[in-house]
Amino acid sequence: MFDIADFAGGASALFTGGTAGRVHSVYRSTVNLESRGALYALQPAGTPRTPISLTVDMPPEEFARLRLGRGDPVICGSVLRVGPYLFGAERAAEWDPRLRYRGRPDGELLESLRGTLRRELAAGGRGSDFAGAALHQGIGPEASECRRLSAEGAAGFLSSAMEGRYRTAAEECAGLIGLGAGLTPAGDDFNVGVMAVLWYLDGEGPAPELRRALGPEIARRCAGTTDVSRECLRAALRGEFSEPILALFEPGTAPGELAGAVRRAMAVGHTSGADMLCGMLLAAEACAGI
Repeated sequence: MFDIADFAGGASALFTGGTAGRVHSVYRSTVNLESRGALYALQPAGTPRTPISLTVDMPPEEFARLRLGRGDPVICGSVLRVGPYLFGAERAAEWDPRLRYRGRPDGELLESLRGTLRRELAAGGRGSDFAGAALHQGIGPEASECRRLSAEGAAGFLSSAMEGRYRTAAEECAGLIGLGAGLTPAGDDFNVGVMAVLWYLDGEGPAPELRRALGPEIARRCAGTTDVSRECLRAALRGEFSEPILALFEPGTAPGELAGAVRRAMAVGHTSGADMLCGMLLAAEACAGI
């Protein structure tokens, strides 16, 4: 039997006896489980946690050797059975993925983050279809249709938000959901990044109104994307984010450390990290009125 070292709060539903599920999908460092219409992610030690994570106390190379396939049965309980394997949760710790702050948001941190995001996206984020809009650069006639739509939607979100047209801004932003290829489409990642900043600034400036407008739009449209991405968007609506995103809002982070945290977040997925950072940068600019 293997041990679950920790789990995100919402994943505790898997430890309720009498329920069942199935293996939804299998990747080298993630096994997605489906139960009661929700997804949860088994993953090895040392991989970044997410709002749906259950971290197994085993190294990645051992985890990759598990013989599991789509459709394998999952039996929930204090001992989780996944296919032929047992995962005990008796010693598991609960991990909190919520983005919260103590007192008022740190304006200096957000200003430093904006500058760092600009520099790091200019240096290494050009693979993102949103980089041009985030860096206020035009796109050439040779740009792909996906890049053109991404740039137009992101620019429309920023201009509408800065003009106080929050409903229109929300429609522009959520309208990007499902845009792009991959396990989590680029437009979805952009929306997650926007929501991270709006949660951090909750109670400050236009952020509350913008989040209230954007939340229902995301909830309405997220049915039209991939299963995994839908869970990420639903988590963002609850103010829950992955470790690389949470690390960007740690109080007292030195500029050099912040740059490293931004680069680690940018390295997530093929372009997922960069797409999220583009959303964060434009949301921060919209809320600052830049």
